[in-house]
This record gives sequence, structure tokens and C-alpha cells, in this order.
Amino acid sequence: MSHGIHSFGGHAERSRRFCRRTLLSVAVAACFASSAHALPSGANVANGTVLFDQMGNTLTVTNSNRAIINWQSFSIAGNETVRFVQPSATSSVLNRVVTADPSVLLGALQSNGRVYLINPAGILVGAGARIDVAAFMGSTLGISNEDFLAGRLNLVGAPGAGSVKVENGAEIKSVSGGHVYLIAPQVENNGLISTPQGEVILAAGNTVELIDSGTPGVRVAVTAGGNAINVGQLVAESGRVGMVGAVVRQQGTANASSLVSEGGRIFLKATQKAELAASSSTAASGTKGGKVEVDGGEMTLVSGRIEATGSAATGGRVELLGDKVGVLDGARVDASGSTGGGTILVGGDYQGKNPEVRNAQISYLASNASLTADAATNGDGGKVIVWADDTTRGYGRISARGGINGGNGGFVEVSGKKSLDFKAQVDTFAPKGKTGTLLLDPFSVTIFDGPGTSIGGSSWTESSGATNLQWSSIDTQLGLTNVTITTSDSGGAGDNIVFSNAYGPMTASASSTNKLILNANDKIIFNQSLDLKGGLDATAGTDIDVNAKVRAASSMNVSAGGNIKVGYNGLVGEAGLEMAMAGGAQQITAGNQLILEGTYNASSPVYIKSSGSQDITANSISLTAGTSFSGNSASIEAAGAQTITTTAGNLTLAGSTNAEARIKSTTSQDLNISGNLSLTGGAGASAGGAIITAPTQDISVGGTLTLTAGTGSTVDAYGMAAPAAIGYEGDSDITINVGSSVSLTGSNSINPAVIGSAVGTSTVYLRGTDINLGNYSLIGNNDGSSGGSATLIATGTAIQQLANGRIITGTVDATANTDVALDGINRVGDVSLTATGGFVSYHTANTANTRVSADATGNITITGDAGSTSIELGNLTTTGTSTISVTAQKAILEDTTNGSLLSTGSGNITLASVSGTAVAGELAISANVETTGNVNATVNGGPYGSIGIRDYGASQPANVLLNASSATAEGALSYYRYGDLSLANISMSQYGTDGVAIGASGNVSVPSGFLFGAGSSSAVLSAGGNLTLNGGNLTMRASDNTIIAGGQLRVDSGKTLTADPNMPLDVYAGSVYLNGGTPKADNADLMLVTPGNVDIAGGGLLQSVGKTLTFLADNMNVYQGSVSAAKIDGTLFGNLVLGTPSSTGYMNATNGMVDLAIGGTGIEIYNGSYINSTDATQPAGGLVRIFFSALSDGGSFVDDLMTFDNAFKVSGTFTTLGNGLEVSYGLLNNPVANAINSATQSATSTANGTSETTTSLTLVTGSTDPNTGAPLPPGGTTPTGTPAESFDNLDPNSSGTPSTGTNTSKGKTNAKPRVQQCTAAG
Repeated sequence: MSHGIHSFGGHAERSRRFCRRTLLSVAVAACFASSAHALPSGANVANGTVLFDQMGNTLTVTNSNRAIINWQSFSIAGNETVRFVQPSATSSVLNRVVTADPSVLLGALQSNGRVYLINPAGILVGAGARIDVAAFMGSTLGISNEDFLAGRLNLVGAPGAGSVKVENGAEIKSVSGGHVYLIAPQVENNGLISTPQGEVILAAGNTVELIDSGTPGVRVAVTAGGNAINVGQLVAESGRVGMVGAVVRQQGTANASSLVSEGGRIFLKATQKAELAASSSTAASGTKGGKVEVDGGEMTLVSGRIEATGSAATGGRVELLGDKVGVLDGARVDASGSTGGGTILVGGDYQGKNPEVRNAQISYLASNASLTADAATNGDGGKVIVWADDTTRGYGRISARGGINGGNGGFVEVSGKKSLDFKAQVDTFAPKGKTGTLLLDPFSVTIFDGPGTSIGGSSWTESSGATNLQWSSIDTQLGLTNVTITTSDSGGAGDNIVFSNAYGPMTASASSTNKLILNANDKIIFNQSLDLKGGLDATAGTDIDVNAKVRAASSMNVSAGGNIKVGYNGLVGEAGLEMAMAGGAQQITAGNQLILEGTYNASSPVYIKSSGSQDITANSISLTAGTSFSGNSASIEAAGAQTITTTAGNLTLAGSTNAEARIKSTTSQDLNISGNLSLTGGAGASAGGAIITAPTQDISVGGTLTLTAGTGSTVDAYGMAAPAAIGYEGDSDITINVGSSVSLTGSNSINPAVIGSAVGTSTVYLRGTDINLGNYSLIGNNDGSSGGSATLIATGTAIQQLANGRIITGTVDATANTDVALDGINRVGDVSLTATGGFVSYHTANTANTRVSADATGNITITGDAGSTSIELGNLTTTGTSTISVTAQKAILEDTTNGSLLSTGSGNITLASVSGTAVAGELAISANVETTGNVNATVNGGPYGSIGIRDYGASQPANVLLNASSATAEGALSYYRYGDLSLANISMSQYGTDGVAIGASGNVSVPSGFLFGAGSSSAVLSAGGNLTLNGGNLTMRASDNTIIAGGQLRVDSGKTLTADPNMPLDVYAGSVYLNGGTPKADNADLMLVTPGNVDIAGGGLLQSVGKTLTFLADNMNVYQGSVSAAKIDGTLFGNLVLGTPSSTGYMNATNGMVDLAIGGTGIEIYNGSYINSTDATQPAGGLVRIFFSALSDGGSFVDDLMTFDNAFKVSGTFTTLGNGLEVSYGLLNNPVANAINSATQSATSTANGTSETTTSLTLVTGSTDPNTGAPLPPGGTTPTGTPAESFDNLDPNSSGTPSTGTNTSKGKTNAKPRVQQCTAAG
């Protein structure tokens, strides 16, 4: 045994024979065959403190950290052991062999620290060798002392540097977290290298730099590399395994997996080629998958198994990169995880766009190779990319399935940027989630359903050929995954996706229910029909041409940066986009135009349709029907909610000579048109219309709305041929807001322009700057239904309707800034018209009553056309001199529910009923008016033509003319004014003898002569206030005449209130004051009823020629004048006064009895006044009977033919008789005063033995007021009389006869009941 201590600068060596040649295991064995001992020798310590101690076959080296030992030889025989004892596991010792003797390690190398062995001549770790250290580096490249001492592993090889090889049966092991680096121009491992949680690197190159960057490990930089080969096992549990060289061959096991922790990292990096042989296993699995990176430089070939799986979490990441990448037959790459799939990148990342991942030029996936990134239990499938910047050939199996208990499918891309040959089978199914997606992404793709063709060339040649995809391959994939086909930007045009019509239609299998996604950098062209059982997403950078049927069962999203064209000029056959699932969704978006142009083949429409909802957006949209056959329609249809938007342009629909253009939803429709909306029907006998239809429509138009019907002659089920129509086949709710003008123009009755319902009722809201409803336009209900409504608003100017236009609906509300002229054939129940700056004109042809209200500043004209019926007026309001004119075929009625007033400033109001009404007792014209102009109401026919006008104006009209003379059965007239009324310029012409009535709620004056009621059976004149004759006479000329005054009836001097001969006159007044005037009746009865006084200060009450004057009043004061009639029958609640001290008043019955009932205490008769009766039929010549009800409860009057108890008559004398008196005169015209004067003032007589004193009759000779006792002025006074009770206002429609509450008997002389208190009712 020997030992020694060496410090820096000293040396000791042990001579030994070395073999100088390239290290080969056989040669090494031969070299050491004659030597029993091969322990390291010739040590020279270049740095640090080193202690050598050899005991037998064991050499123990104790060194300080960073010690450097230069050896003449460093080999270990099979029975030898070399042990380095170091301060710690992180301490290191550099052993450098400075001779040409290779190192052959056959025995044991041990250390508690790091052992680095540098031998340019070569290093062999032979079978049976055991290296067990904290860390180990074996290299044939040199390292400077300075780099070592600084911790830099920068190794540089000398020319002819040897290799490093670990033979089968050898084992290198580091402590946990350690590392094993084998570095040489050629490195090969056939043994077992293990470093738990540590790092194993095989680096083959002439210069190698290991840069420790911490986690995830060193970075290896290699130049002038050689071969790095692993045939054995490289094991770094949860650690890192690396192989770097010009050529890397992984033929054994590289394992960074762990059962209890996350998988580690494996990287294989070559500059020329990386091969993973069929026998290889490369794994970085764990509870969570680790990472495997293979970059072969020029080429990467994988035939073995690669795993980066996660047993309790997500899968890891596998990158297979290089200029050419091949995953060959038998290869299995798995990055699955329990809770989610990992990532597998072959040739690049998504679409080659990740700058951190280099892209291959050619990628190849063999048919018997597989890539798997599944979620095993839960979570989403992973991401698998097979990419090449030039050509990709994909034939194998790829799986990125979702978890069996939940999660979605993953994402798979198989793309060659220039060329793609795809026949792979991809599975992204998710049992309990959404299926994932397959992306195919070459420059240009042609899809066909025919014999398979490839892009040509071998697996490793680039191809300039177009990418052809067989439909059968895509169909298969759609049963397993969503499929995305993308064409990337090639730098020029032609990055298209084309469905070729070289072969037959493309129909998905029943099980292929996943989505097809198309993304073209340039165009998508459907030249062949496509029928998908799943959804379709199609996006093009420029245009999409649809020249065949394209059908998706579940959803459809089609978007183009340019135009979408469905059909084209000259196309033969059906073309369209259809989403077929009820409840599904269809979205169509065009950056420029959406064009549907009809085809030229029989029954071959063009269309966009959805069985669910539909959302369409384009700059502009046009639908043009084909011209050859009736089936050449152009349509956009949806069973669900439909939204159509133009972002900058127009929406145009044009029918053709044979087919229609149609936009339809069976539920609701929302159209947002930034430009104009135009619908034009086709021309020709078989022409089709242009139609937008839905039960509920909300349409917004930024420009104009134009509907122009065609000229077809073949009608549909709704009686229309080529209409331009917005509405629905059934009940509809339509809202249209237009930023500019609206124009509807039809051609004839079967070619209308319509906004409304074909059948049923519609609710229409139409708003524009101006609305022009031309001939054969229709707003409302085509089938004539009476329900629904229409609201028309012109925000700029006018609403105009021509004569053949129609509005058919329940109600119309039309408002314009200028005029509203609805002069067509309108059948509307309720009409409201507002012209804020112009006139209103309305024509109705409604066969039921029409209610009309209008508000204007110009004239208002309402016309009922032939065939229409009555018009019911709401408020008609205008201003200034504007007129109101209403003509109805039947009655003109008022809206009694909502109110009715015809109001203008000073314009005329003209009301005309053509044929009155057919209902007896119903007014033919009934209206409330307000104007200072003329009011003219005329009924031009019958049978019934009564007129009732009520005037609410602040001032009364200039003239009022009511004329029902043309009626044939009935035509009563009434005019009633709310306010004061002057009987000037009022003219009435009733039918036949029907009654007339004039009334006012206020005072009525007769400023000039007024003739009233001529030819009428009755005439009623009423005043709620006073009725005054102060400027002219009033002549009542009806068969029965009535005057009513709630206040005072006053007849001034020289004026007469006269009824024509034989025409009775009834007067009801609050009080009566005759100031020299005379109410009279000639040969007819005259009746006066008042709850107040009758004051006569001149003139009097006059009835002539054998009729009766009947009066009922409180007091009657005949100060001057007379009460004269053939017969007088009067009842007073108070007293009777005749005359004054200076004037005479008398009561004279010229041809009959004076029969008075006095409710007061007596009669006052002044000197010269009298009560007189002249009756030729009486034996005594006349009879005056007076009954004083206030003196007792009994008593009777008797005539000369009958005698009763307590009553008798004597002739020519004044006799008391019970509580009354009876005076008979033997001479005609003998004044009562003479008879009374012949008796004493307190006469007594005996009747049946009873003596009574008469106090009921008083002669007054003094000059005092009979009521107050105050002195009277000379000539008497002119009392006005205050009514005890006023009459109510009399409505012209009432009976015209107030109830007095008094039972009077005209002309009855042989019975007089007791007088009751009088009440008056209007």
C-alpha cells in the first residue's frame, strides 16, 4: 500500500502501458488482458488539495471542491474500485487524462460528490461497470481549468477526439437530483443510466456547451456534432433526458416518467437527423404529463413509442420537429391525461404561426401510426397538430377525445400550407360534451366525391400540386370530429375551397353529425351539392359562390369578406343555403353584396332558408327571380325569428316574368336596411311578385321604401298575381320606420302594392318623411276583414292616397306635417287624421259605420263614397278660414263615447247625408260644431233625414242652414247652441210636417223678424236664459208651437210673438215681461206656463177667434194692456192685479167664460180696469168664475144648468158664494167694475140661511203699489218679475214640453180641481 499528499504544482505518477487507438470495446479488452491492475495512475494535482490512498484494488481519492487532477491513465478494471471522497454532494473533481491512453471503466467508480472525467482518447464504460456518484460527466472534449473553476461546462474537442460508449451491462447512477453527461464526437449508450429527478444528457459534437439555466435544466449547444445513440436505458424519474448531436438515434429507452409526481422532460436534438426506432420507448409520463421534444434538424423519424401521459392530471407535451418530420408505421405518440389531453406537435404549431416552434417543410403521418391526446376520465381532449409549410401527407390515426365522464373533444390540425394529402382518421368525440375539431389547412383545396388521387411524390418530396380531398375521407371524419378546412394566404389569388362537380353530390352519412368548418383565405365555391348531417361554418376572405344545394342539418354560419352569390346567370339547377333543423340557427354575413339570382332550369329555385332562426347581414342584398320557369324563385326564408341587415346599401326584391322574389319568416322578422328597400313585381302573364312576409315584422329603412307591383294575370289563393307586398298570409303585426319617402304603386286589382295581411287582420305602423299610396295600393286586410289598425305618420310632408288606393282595417291614425289626403276606397271603422300644417281629406267606402276624427290647419274633407254607410264623427279640428266638409252616403253621427266636436275658426262647416238613415227616429245628421262661419247640414234623400246640430262656439255661426226637405219619410230638425243665441240667419227646411227646434243654453234674442216652423207639425224655441224680442217679431208657423225660456220671456214694444192662424202656441218661461209687446195666437189655443210672474206693461196676451188662452203663473200684473182671448182659463199661485192708478189693465173673454183659480188672497182691480166675459152661448151673455183656493178647502162653481148645495147663481148681481164668486152679465161687454160698483164694498147676502162677508175682491182706487203699499209714480211702474223657479235647459232631442206638475183642463167649464204648486222641468 502506498499513499501520498499532492498539492497544486506537484506530481506523482505510476507508469503503465496504454493502448493508443480508437476506443473499441474489443480492443480495450485486449489492451488490458495482460494487466492485473488498471487503477488510475500518474496523478498530477492542478488545483485544490487531493489525498490518494490505495488499499489493494481500491483507490480512495479525497479532494477539496473544484479539485483538478491530471492523470496519465484513468481506467478501472473489473475487480477494482475508485472512490472520490468530497466535501459535499455539490463538490466536484475534474479528472483529466493527459496521455493518449483511453479510459476503460470496468469496475466501480464511487463518490459522494460530482466526478468529471475528461479523456480525449476515449471512454468506455464496459459491461459490469458500476458508476455510483452524486453526478458524472464523461467526455472526450477538453475543458479549461478556468471554465471548470468558474462552473462553466464549455467543452471543446481536439482533432481525433475519441468517443464515449456505455456498454450493455454497464450502469451509471447518480444521486437524486444529480446528472450524467456523456459528451464526445460520438456517444453511445447500451447500458443503464439512471439519475432520479436529475438529468441525463448524451451530447455528440466537437464543441459542446452546457449552460445551466436552472429549471427545466441545462441548455446544450453543439457544433460539428456526431452521433448520439441510445440503445440502452436513459432513466431520469421526473427529471430530464437529453440527446444532442448531428444524428440522434433513440433505439432504447429514454424515460423521465414518474409514478408519484409530474413527468420530466426529454429532448432529442439533431442537426441532421433524429431517429426514434421501432424498438424505442421515449416517455415523460407522470401524475401530470411531462414534455418530449424531438428536433431532428433536417429530418425527424419516429417509429417507436412516445409517451407524455398524465395518470392523475392532464397529458403532457410532445414536439416532433424538423425540416422533414415522419411519424412512421408502428409509431405511437400518446399525450393523454386523466383530466385532459395534452399537446402533440408534429412539424409545427397551429397553422404554423407559433414563432417558438419551428415549422417543417414536409410532414408525414403513416397509415399505421397514431397520435393520441385524449382525456381519459374527465376534461377536454388535447391538441394535435400535423403541420408543414409545404406539404403534409396524413394517413394515420389521431385521437383527441373528451373524457368519458365529461369534457369536450380536442383540436386536431392536419395541414400542409401548400399541399395536403389527407386520408387520416381523426377522432375528437366527447361522450358527454361537445365534439372537437379537425382542421385541414392548405393553400387551396378541391373537394370531390370520386376516385382518390394524391398530391403525388414520395413521402419526403415537396409537392406543388393542388390539394384534393376526397369527400369520403371528410365524411368519415365528420362521424368522429368536427372538421375544419382552411386555406392560408399563399401570397396570391386562388386560396380557395372548391366543391367540385366533376363527380356526384356529396352527402354525409347518417352518423356523420359533426360540424364542417370551412375557412378560405380567398373564395369558397360550391359547384356541387353538399348535404351535411351536422352543422356548417363557412368563412371566405373574399367571395362565396353557391351554385348548388348546400344543406346543413343542425346549424349554418356562412361569412364572406366580399360577396355571397347564390345562383348566377346561366346556372342550371337548384342552388341554395339551407339549415334544416327546427330550432337551429343560420347566420349569413357578406362584407359586400348578398346576391340571389334565379336560375334557368325548371323548378330550380335559389334560396337561403332556415328551419330555425336566421340572421343575415350584408352591405346590400338583392333577390332576383329567374325568368324561365315558375319554379325559378329567389327567396330568403326562416321558420324561426329572422333578422336581415344591410350595413350600407339597399335591399332589393324583384319578381320575374315567371317567378317571385320572397323574404319570409313564419314567426317574426326584423329588417334593418341602411339604404333603400325596393320590391318590384314581375311583368308578363305569369309574372311573380316581390313579397316580404312574417306574422310580426319590424322593418327599419334608412332611405326610401318603394313597392311597385307587376302585371301578372294568374292569381294565387289570395287573389293576387304579381304583388309587391309586405305582410303575412294570416294575422300580421307590421312596424315600418322609413328615413325617407314611402311609395306604393299597384298595377290593377290583382296586382296591388300591399302593406298588410293577405288573409286575416293586420296591425300596420308606417312612418316616413312622406307617404304616397298610389293606385291599387292597399294598407290593411286584403280579404276585407274589418279588424286591425293602421298608423300612418309622415314626418316631412304629406300622406297622399290616390282614388284607387285602399285602406281596409279597423282603425286608422294618420298624421302628417302638411296634408293628409286619403281619397281612395277605404273601409275603416275608426279614423283619426292629423295634418299639422295642411288639409285633411278622407274618403270612406266602408259598409259599416266609420268613425273619423281629424286635426288640421287646412280644410278637412270627409267623403263617404258610393256603397259606404254612416260616418261617425269624433273631433274634427282646424283653424282660421279652413272648412270642414263631411259627406256620408247614410247618416252623419257623433262619437258619443269619445266625444265629438267639429271646430274651425271662421271657416264653413258643411254636412251632407246622401240618403239619410233607414231607422225611424234616428238622426241622419248629428253633430257638435264650433265656428263663426256658416253651418250647413243637408239630407239629400231618405227615408229618414232628421238633423240635430249642437253649437259649442264662443260666438255663433254667421249662418245656420238645416235642410231635410229631400227626405221621404222623416226629417225633423234641431239646432241648439251652448251660449247666447241671436235668431238671425238661421234657416230650416224640414221634411213634410216634421218638427223643428231651436234652442240655447243661454239667452235668446230676436233682433229682426224671424219666421219659424213653417209647414212643420211642431216648432220648439228654447232658451236656458232669457228669451227677448227686442228687434223684430217672432212668428211661429208650425202646427204646434212651443216657446221655452228658463229665464224671462220679454217682448218689447211693438214686437209680437205670434203663432200663425190655427197654430196653437205653448209658452214656458221662468217669468214673462211684456213691455209693449204681444204674444198671440190666431184661431188657436195659447198656453202660458211660468213659475214666476207675468208682468204686462203694455201690449198683452192675445188669442183671437174662438180659442182658449190658458195660463199658469205665480202673480199676474196687468199694469197696462190686456189679457184677451175667446176663452180664458187661468191659474195663479199668487194674486191678480189689473191696472195702476194711472193705467188700465183688463182681462177680457170675447167669446166665452173667464175661469180663474187664485192661490193668493185676492184680486186687485184699479179704477178703469176690469174683468169681462162675453159669451153668446150663455143665457146671461157671459160668465166670470173665480176660485180662491187660499180661503177655504171647499166650494164649487156652477153654470146656469146645474145647481148644487152651498152654491147658486143669480143674474146681474154680485153674490158671495162659498169661498169664491160668480159674476154673470146680462149685457155683452159689460165691465165687471160696473157690476161691482153697484154693490157695497162689504156686501152681505144670505145663502141657505148663512150670512158671509166677501173679502176676496178689493177695489183699489188709491195710487199705491198693490204688493208693497209704496206710492206709485205717475203713470205707474214697469215691474220685471222674478221667476219663482227656472226651467231647465231644453235639449233639442227632448220632447220639447216641460212638465208643470199642474193638472189643467183646457175649455172645461163645469169642473175645476184645486190648484197645486207649479213646478217646471226642461
